[in-house]
Amino acid sequence: LNVDEWREVARRKLSPPIFDYYDGGAGDEETLRANTSAFKRWRLLPRVMRDVTSIATDISLLNGTARSSMPFCIAPTGFQAMGDPQGELASARSAAQHKLIFTLSTMSNYPMDEVAKAAFEVDPEAVLFFQLYVCKRREITEAMVRKAERCGFKALVVTVDVPAFGRRERDLRSGYTIPSHLSFGNFSPDIVAMMRERSVAGEEENIMSSISANFDASLEWRDIAWLKTITSLAVYVKGVMHPADVACAAEAGVDGVIVSNHGARQLDTVPATLDILPHIAEAAQGTGVEVLMDGGIRRGVDVIKAIALGAKAVFLGRANVWALSAAGEEGSKAMLQQMKDEVRIAMALLGVTTID
Repeated sequence: LNVDEWREVARRKLSPPIFDYYDGGAGDEETLRANTSAFKRWRLLPRVMRDVTSIATDISLLNGTARSSMPFCIAPTGFQAMGDPQGELASARSAAQHKLIFTLSTMSNYPMDEVAKAAFEVDPEAVLFFQLYVCKRREITEAMVRKAERCGFKALVVTVDVPAFGRRERDLRSGYTIPSHLSFGNFSPDIVAMMRERSVAGEEENIMSSISANFDASLEWRDIAWLKTITSLAVYVKGVMHPADVACAAEAGVDGVIVSNHGARQLDTVPATLDILPHIAEAAQGTGVEVLMDGGIRRGVDVIKAIALGAKAVFLGRANVWALSAAGEEGSKAMLQQMKDEVRIAMALLGVTTID
């Protein structure tokens, strides 16, 4: 199955509110459509008569300390146990088997120690990133960072594009709420109780606005600099869309930026990430800041196009959640294998043998 086919299987299997939560975007979903259509506007120009008997698809991030068998990683997506009972455990094992970097969401159903254990049992050298929302109560943030350090995560991926949650009309229409039997793996019971108390279908203050109430809307670049002072972990900033923010990121000491519009779930009508990627890559030249991206990747050729336009690696979000929801861990593994095969085939037909 290709990614679109995994999506269709997931659509038939999941309840409409849960499918729409995974699938939907903000507003009229113009950016959601643009994220995928942007890839279709670019064409690949191959060279011929090149020796492609040996192709190297592996990459390294963070000065070689984080290696991946492919130039794509698993993006942080929340509440994966809505799609499959094993949720993030299954995704982490799948990524580890394929020697791909896995990024765990703050909003995971399973706690980071259990997810790390699942990944390291498959591959003791698995590379894990932890996506972090900075909370108003800095002690909550610091506690999460300390736990990520203890659990063996290599980097923090700080999401910075959520001063408020976008208006996701599919969720509002469906009255989506998080199933009551699922856990908020990385939050203490008192915070979870507060979230659930405000989660009533049909109310304007639904579960997502309750969660966002815990996140710090006053977040500034100086807070990223503060984060760098409390941890030795690498720090990526996720949600950068304006080239001018690259200089701010470099000044704050980040290791990399992730070009992302939050899967088109925040502000509708912003550019597709692929369209803005070359501008971010140009702004990052000479700064030492790595550039990664997510959004709209459905094929191996999409990965290649993003790399050609300046990304060092890309992240797959919905693709993994759809495959996981459709067929559990085996679905995730199969989808990742197909993406790997597509990248290799594309490189061979382009006449290139390394990602660099």
